[in-house]
Amino acid sequence: MNDRKLNGQVRKVDERVFREPEPEDRELPEREPAGGDAEKSPDGREDHDLPGTAYIDHASAMFNFGGRPEEDRRTRVAPVSPAGRTGEATSAPARDPSARPPRYAPGAPAADEGSPTPPWLDKQPEAAAPSPAAEEPPAEDPSGPAPPDPSLLPDPPGKDGNDRQTKRLKWIILGLCAVIVLLAGAVIVILKGGAGEEVLPGGTEEAFVMPRTASEIADFYKQAVNRVKEEGQAGYRRRSWQTISELNLTGITFVDGIISGAFDQYVVPPESAETETYTKGTEFAKARFPGFRLEDYSVIRSAECVASGSNCLVTLVFDDEDTPNEADSFLGKVTDAVFFWDTQIVPILSDISQLKAYSGVHVRYHDLTVTAELSQDGRFVSLKHTVPAEVDIGSARVGIFTFKDKYLHFESTAEYTDFVY
Repeated sequence: MNDRKLNGQVRKVDERVFREPEPEDRELPEREPAGGDAEKSPDGREDHDLPGTAYIDHASAMFNFGGRPEEDRRTRVAPVSPAGRTGEATSAPARDPSARPPRYAPGAPAADEGSPTPPWLDKQPEAAAPSPAAEEPPAEDPSGPAPPDPSLLPDPPGKDGNDRQTKRLKWIILGLCAVIVLLAGAVIVILKGGAGEEVLPGGTEEAFVMPRTASEIADFYKQAVNRVKEEGQAGYRRRSWQTISELNLTGITFVDGIISGAFDQYVVPPESAETETYTKGTEFAKARFPGFRLEDYSVIRSAECVASGSNCLVTLVFDDEDTPNEADSFLGKVTDAVFFWDTQIVPILSDISQLKAYSGVHVRYHDLTVTAELSQDGRFVSLKHTVPAEVDIGSARVGIFTFKDKYLHFESTAEYTDFVY
């Protein structure tokens, strides 16, 4: 910054922007008017009053209305103090507006050689800094650009909502698939075994269909019995016993004890029952095994077959039979635990010495039950016959005493285990 004197005042001038004004006095040169008076402008204004267009040019140069570079606005010329315009007003020759140079034409010659160019119009625009050379793009890889890592890419808008809809759709599809599988399984069961039939896993090559009706269950049990009884395909162990309970013969404890003691030689109590072993394929094994020669299944009161693991648990309950004879007893075709009237009971009554006479004796078998566990191919795992009976005595004379309407409970049990095929 240098100090310059302008019209008697010291002003600080930036040498980077301004050059030394020529002439130093910026007042227009005085010119002698013709006829002694100052020449008036056509519109009646004084020469020192700037016309409208000149004022606009001055304002444009001062405030960058003409689109000057940004740097010019930061280095604008300080306005001239009023002291610079206190000189005597002079008249200037009128100028042709059409001959005026454009507002801002850097480097163009002045239209009027006699008038100095204002410093704010004489400033040349600074040369723009050269732009850096554009970098050459790297050579393309012949194999193509590597795909971007999906984990680094931003999530698309609405991804959370889409994920929830996708998960909901997956659960709906899985539920429909499960329903279809269940329906298909039900159809297969119905087509193969009929409605309500149970199919057990494993076993034979074909799926085993559980028997349901009484005749189907009875046939299934009968085939298993014939394998042992007729064909001798299995060995087994057998244990049988009998019990007498609810004894009410005379009402006298001493006498009842004598009679029950007489029965002990004809029955085997549970604590005295021995286990008998029968070898596979022997005639003795076939003879001691209870057959199933029943043809009329109408005497089967109830039949049930349920799953027991991979095996079947068969339960048959038969009708009651009163004092059966060996020849015509239907229970005798089911079990060998029945005591027949003609071949077993009458000989026992005749052999009791204390019993002098009797009449109206009935042995009523009720709820005879066969329980068997069988494999799917019809092989016994275990077998049990339970044969309960009520013995009614209309009249009996023991010694010198006669008793009427007496009874006792009798039950025979046979158990078969440890089958070997």
